[in-house]
Amino acid sequence: MNKNMKNIKLIILDIDKTITNKENEITEYTKKVLQQAVKKGMYVILCSGRTNEYVVAKSKELEITPMVISSNGTLVYDYQQQKNIYIDSIERKEIERILNYAIEFQINCKLNAITTRYHNKLVPIEERNDSKSLEELKNKPEEIVQIFAYHREYESINKFIEKIINTKKYNIENSSSNLVKKPKKDDNFFWVDIIKNNNSKGKAISKLREYLNIKKEETICFGDHINDFNMFQYCGITCAVGNAMDELKKQADYITLPSAEDGVARFIEEHILND
Repeated sequence: MNKNMKNIKLIILDIDKTITNKENEITEYTKKVLQQAVKKGMYVILCSGRTNEYVVAKSKELEITPMVISSNGTLVYDYQQQKNIYIDSIERKEIERILNYAIEFQINCKLNAITTRYHNKLVPIEERNDSKSLEELKNKPEEIVQIFAYHREYESINKFIEKIINTKKYNIENSSSNLVKKPKKDDNFFWVDIIKNNNSKGKAISKLREYLNIKKEETICFGDHINDFNMFQYCGITCAVGNAMDELKKQADYITLPSAEDGVARFIEEHILND
């Protein structure tokens, strides 16, 4: 399939296993190519299920466009102007409801805000210490855009998920591998990302395109996983990396080399910068 890439103005990039290698690093070659795209007048935007704080740090490391899409599309943020281009946060009363479900099933939760995250830590699990106590959130006007829930036991987290889904107010937008298919342990625990209904990476891209006045056909995206499916609906050209899940590859216009081989950067250099 040949699609016109001469008019590309917006490049959307997932991070993990899309532009990172096996050591979860972004190579100097990839950084250089992305910076060249910015110098040629393109917007190069990271789009991730990760926290806003993490995605902003990666964007700054790459020295690309100072805007990001984070928390699976619930936040579009301009960190240069410290401005929310789009945000759909979870109401405090709904956060309380989810945290009560968490107590019922002893589920650990991390609440993702714009600049930090907060945790309830009901069960001791070995992990990164990257959040503040839930007590610190009580008297702050912080907006929570996503809840990361996790537990060692498959049955416990599935009962918790069932409660969340039955409210009909939230999407389980991302999860640890095999969580839905079979009880196979992933890392030290099973996990899910919880966001409000009708949010996705794709919706965030549409909000960003509207903000930048960029057409769908002027947009290209790159991804690897299940939460990248809806990105494809809002981008004129869609690409799956060589290590992406097979279902995503079937939906993609192009398949690049694997992320471990700088697949995204090589594709951009060959098809967009040198076109």
